[in-house]
Amino acid sequence: MMLTSVYVHHLLETVGDRFDPTTAQLAQLFTADPIITGARAAKLAHAFRYYWNGEYDAALAIGLPRIEGVLRETLRYHRIPIVQPAQGDGRGRVTLLTTLIDRATDAGMHADWQTFLRLLLVDSDGGLNLRNSELHDLSDAETAPQTVALVLVAALHVTAHAHQAAAPASRI
Repeated sequence: MMLTSVYVHHLLETVGDRFDPTTAQLAQLFTADPIITGARAAKLAHAFRYYWNGEYDAALAIGLPRIEGVLRETLRYHRIPIVQPAQGDGRGRVTLLTTLIDRATDAGMHADWQTFLRLLLVDSDGGLNLRNSELHDLSDAETAPQTVALVLVAALHVTAHAHQAAAPASRI
C-alpha cells in the first residue's frame, strides 16, 4: 500500500501542477446530488486544495470524514440501513465505519475497493487504521504526503461510486 502511495502522490501532484483546479471547479466535479451535496463536495474540494498547497494535516483532517460521509450517504441512497433508531429506553446508534465498509459491496462497490478502504481506514492489524489514528489523535507521526494521497484516492473512489449510483439509468 505504501509503495502504491508514492505513485499516487506523484500522479496527484502532476494533476495539481498541470490543471490547478479551483475549489469551485472541484466542488462542481464532486457533486452528485442527492448523495454528495454541494456543501459536502466543497469540503472535499478543500481537502484537495490543501493537499496541493502542501498543508497535509489539513487535507487529511478534512478528507477522512468526507470518505465516511459519502459512503454513508451512498448506502442510504441504496436503502441500506446506516442508523439504528432508538427503541424503548435504548438510544439509537449510527453505524460504525467498519460496518459501512463491510456493507459497501451491497451498494455495488467492488470487493477490492472494500478491502482497500478497510486496510486504509479501520484495520488495526495489517492496515494503516487512519480513521482511528488520525481522527482520534493517536499518532505523533508526521503526516506524509503519500498517506494523504491514499486518502484522497479513497475519496475519489467513493465519489465516483456515488456518481454511478446517482446517475439516471439512461446514462449508465
